[in-house]
Amino acid sequence: MYSDLETLALGLATYRGETKTHEIYDSLSGLQTLLNSMARLEILDISFGHYNWLFYDQGFPKNGQWTSLTKLSLFYLEINVKDLVHLFTVAMPNLRNLMLEWIYLRGGRWEGMIEFMRTAMNLSSFGPCLHNQGLFHLGYQVFADCRNEPFLQMLEDYVVNGGRHPCLLPDEPASASQRFLSELEL
Repeated sequence: MYSDLETLALGLATYRGETKTHEIYDSLSGLQTLLNSMARLEILDISFGHYNWLFYDQGFPKNGQWTSLTKLSLFYLEINVKDLVHLFTVAMPNLRNLMLEWIYLRGGRWEGMIEFMRTAMNLSSFGPCLHNQGLFHLGYQVFADCRNEPFLQMLEDYVVNGGRHPCLLPDEPASASQRFLSELEL
C-alpha cells in the first residue's frame, strides 16, 4: 500500500480535557496497518498528541519492522522498557538519529535506558526530553527537571560520544554506570 514511502511526519489531534488521549484513540488499527506497510521508511516523525500520552501498543504494530529507518522523532508515548528496547534494536536496527520528547517509561528508569542507548545502539545524534513524572534521578539523590538544557546536553553527549554517565555521583567510577543496565526490567 505505502511500501515505497521513505518519510512520514504524523501528528495526532489533541484533546485538552479530562479524557486522556489513550481513551479517545482506543485502537489505531489504521495507523498500525499504515506503519506496518511502510517497509522502506527511512524517516519517521510521529507525535501522539500533546498533554496526554498514547500507549505503545495502540499506535505501533506488534511485529513492525523498519530496517531502513535511520531517523526517528517520537513524541508523547507511554512505553515499557522491553518494548522500547525491542523497537530500537529489533524493529529499527539501523536507527542512527533519535529524538525523544515526553516519553513516559514504564518498568525501568531512564538512567538504564541512557546506558543501553550508549552501549547497544550506534547513534550519531540524540535529542532527549524524556519523562518520568518530570524528573531524572542524578545519582539517586539529586533531581533534574527534564527541561534542564545543560543536563539534556550532557545526556546527548554521553549517548553519542560516551564518557561518564551524567547520573553517576562524583565519587563513583565511570564503570559504575553498568549497574543502571542491570536495573532495567528486560
